[in-house]
Formats: sequence, structure tokens, C-alpha cells
Amino acid sequence: MSTVYDPFATAEFAVEILDGETLIGRTEPTRDPSYAAQALRKLSYAYPGSRIAWRSHPRNEWTALDEAGLDRMAYQRTASVVAFLIGEGLAKVNWSLSSTRPNDINGHLVGNEDPREALKAYADLLGGEVTDSPHLNGKVQIKAAGAYHGLSVEVWDLITPEQSADQAEAVSV
Repeated sequence: MSTVYDPFATAEFAVEILDGETLIGRTEPTRDPSYAAQALRKLSYAYPGSRIAWRSHPRNEWTALDEAGLDRMAYQRTASVVAFLIGEGLAKVNWSLSSTRPNDINGHLVGNEDPREALKAYADLLGGEVTDSPHLNGKVQIKAAGAYHGLSVEVWDLITPEQSADQAEAVSV
């Protein structure tokens, strides 16, 4: 697996605890922005003016950051990971990013004769397995899910129950 360029690899996040306009202090810096967001939610009850701050490197100054800024950073990293997924040379996928969960990547297989075999390759890459579940109109959803460079990834396709049985036999042989 190749290394994904992460422009925020050395970034640190903290909550600046504010009482009105006065900075009381900051929480311990963390590299996990979701941890800082969770701390902000907890601290905002007692200190409603508090905010998330970040710095791109431990030697840099702190800068205020809102929730939308956190999401933008997450989407930038997620887009970088999608580029690396495309570069893995596996089956073609129509990739999409969640509008509510910026660290999730979802993909639908495009034009594969043997979707189960294509999903098996993705399952191997993601450290997961291919699963089946019933879907609308008698279809079966087959899906590979797992993690890639720390992000949640799902790749799926819809097939008929007949395809499901035929392909399951072919892959297991």
C-alpha cells in the first residue's frame, strides 16, 4: 500500500476555552480533529464562546477553526485517499463522498462482468470480505467494506439472486 499525501499530517487541534472574549486556556493538542470537536461539544455548555483551534505544525501559531473548516480538511484528505484508491488499478468504481460524514467513502461498481470477483479484490485491499444482503425488487446487494488509510470505505453492486448464486460458486472454486 502506498503512502497517501496528507497535508494535515502534522496538524494539531485543540479547544480554545473562552469566557466571553478572554482566553482561559486550551485543551491538550490532539492530531484527531473529531476528538477536538467532541471536546468542544462538552465544553460549550459551560463556556459557550469556546472554539476549535488548529495549527499546521507544532511550531506554528494557533488559528480559530469552525465546524465547516474541519469538514473541509476532512474532505481534502478523503479526496486524496480516493485518488489513491483509483490508482490501485482495481475495477472501475463511481466514487462518492458523504455529505454528512466526511471520512466515509462509498463506491458503486461500474460495468463489471463479474462484480463478485471485483469486490473480492476490493475486500482484500480493505481488509474485509464480500457480503450479501437483500435489496429492493428482488435484487441482492453485494458489498466489500473496510478501511483504507484510516478511512471507512464501502464498494458495492446490485445483482440478481441467480447471479449471486452463480458467482458465489465460481469464486469459491
